[in-house]
Amino acid sequence: MSEESLREILGDIEQSVREFTEADTVLAEAEQRRDHMRQAVLEQAVLEQVERLHA
Repeated sequence: MSEESLREILGDIEQSVREFTEADTVLAEAEQRRDHMRQAVLEQAVLEQVERLHA
């Protein structure tokens, strides 16, 4: 295998790692947004229940 081929393979590996890292970051951010949304929905449900109990 030539040095040029090895550099090309290493470049491809490096690009794949970068893409994976970016995808992992995007996934983590989406999961965090989902968790915040769930929390907000639960808080809203609790507030509505309290309002009903007071009524």
